[in-house]
Amino acid sequence: MANSTEPADLRSRWAELDTKARVLAIVQAVVHLTLAFVAFRSLATRDTAAVRGPKLLWKSVIPASISTVRSGHVWIFPLGPILYMTLGRRRNPAPNYP
Repeated sequence: MANSTEPADLRSRWAELDTKARVLAIVQAVVHLTLAFVAFRSLATRDTAAVRGPKLLWKSVIPASISTVRSGHVWIFPLGPILYMTLGRRRNPAPNYP
């Protein structure tokens, strides 16, 4: 039994999509990558006290996404960056006094 994520299978799925669906998938991927970049940059520049939980955990969560194909369209949900931006950052971190 062949794995459904083999490159040839992915290429044939991509070829089956119409132009509108391909453009939508590319736009969604660009949005996901942009959100991930902003989240990673925020995580890198924030003090540890300004982040809820360990930074290593958020480094593994930020790239996460959920993708599905419905009605001939590819949908990509940038779950990781959204979770970090909403749950991972402290709004008013405690001051870090020496």
